[in-house]
Amino acid sequence: MSVDRTTGSMWARLRATRALPPGAAATDRQRRAVYVAALEQSEQLFRAAATVGPATRPLLAFYGLSQAGRAIAAAATTATSRDEWHLSGHGIKAAGWERTLEELEIHGDGSARGSFMRLSAILSSPTLNRSDNVRLGALWDSIPENIGWPLRDGPHRRVPLFVDYFESRGNADSVAVILDGLPASLIGSLSLRTDLDDFLASYPEAVGYQYTPISQHPDAGPNISVNDDGTGRINLRWMMPSGAGSDPAERTRHLATIARSYGRRRFLFPSVGPTGASLHPLMTWWSLLYALSMLARYQPAEWAKYIDVNESTLAVPIERLLDKAVITVPSLVYQTLDEVC
Repeated sequence: MSVDRTTGSMWARLRATRALPPGAAATDRQRRAVYVAALEQSEQLFRAAATVGPATRPLLAFYGLSQAGRAIAAAATTATSRDEWHLSGHGIKAAGWERTLEELEIHGDGSARGSFMRLSAILSSPTLNRSDNVRLGALWDSIPENIGWPLRDGPHRRVPLFVDYFESRGNADSVAVILDGLPASLIGSLSLRTDLDDFLASYPEAVGYQYTPISQHPDAGPNISVNDDGTGRINLRWMMPSGAGSDPAERTRHLATIARSYGRRRFLFPSVGPTGASLHPLMTWWSLLYALSMLARYQPAEWAKYIDVNESTLAVPIERLLDKAVITVPSLVYQTLDEVC
């Protein structure tokens, strides 16, 4: 196997930051040393991950992300003390090895010093307590690349919804978007108005949305268009906060509090587990790759069964996810560095 060209290009961009580190790593000698060394290790681990198969790829990919997390924390301008930017340990644990892959659970390990906890705080992403059990299936579904590759399909799934922003000149006091990817089961509902509210309740950043009604009738439901693949799209808008400006730049900034950037697109992400909030995409990848790496490392026989393409229906979705990991995660690292510096 060879490293994808886009992966090589992204690592070139990341390597270029090491001579002039961003953020807090630019002026603090200790943080600079951590940034440079951790990013080098991350690159080597990801490049190694691209050359091996699914039996060991999650191990290399997770530790590559873990080292990248150290570089992000070292550069973060909001982490002002060593206790805030120095990452130690995993910070999360996996449980439920006897269950199906979808039912395996992730929870906090009780340490406020753990890497997951500290990096989550830096990224304003929910942290996990010991009792916050998040199912691997929910993490899996929260990755945009997995939308068409479920571990188990059904109306219970909540996947990222694509947000296409458009400037509504007649409504300068609001942010208007096209929300795409609504499931076919929702579109065909006989109580669409209520069911849309129930569905979007799983997307915490969507709170306060307004939709365009299908008619002028006071009880009219939302006007949803149907895509060729059976999914739906809908025009939504959110009012601007009181006192905020109404120019396009202000509205784009407000949109960023609703829909997270993911590569060159924006998505509305679902909540996972009992936290009632959506994770930062980098922390979703962190949790998912951690779980798969622990499964591969400590339950190798079970992992071998999951990735057996001759016997397991999950083998190809897993292979595909791990293929995407070595391409997508470095891009997310680069994007996240821009967020924290």
